[in-house]
Amino acid sequence: MINQNSITFTVWEGDPHLKILLEPEAFILTVNPGEELTFSVKNASLGFSWTIRHERDYIQLFPATLGRNGRIEIFRNGSSSSELDF
Repeated sequence: MINQNSITFTVWEGDPHLKILLEPEAFILTVNPGEELTFSVKNASLGFSWTIRHERDYIQLFPATLGRNGRIEIFRNGSSSSELDF
């Protein structure tokens, strides 16, 4: 389920793909034209926030205040595709 601690990246048709480097494990995910990718945090600490750093070829995405036992669920085009523990 997508919640208030979510962040979504959308690439429109005709735009170049977007690479996202999800930290701290450095997972690389690609958003292709016509797709969206949402990162949704479960078990987040109060005051959760994301930090984004733009590099030339990709975006680094940091779960800045994840806390213990945090999980990130990844949705591709609205459908859950995977979960990661941090």
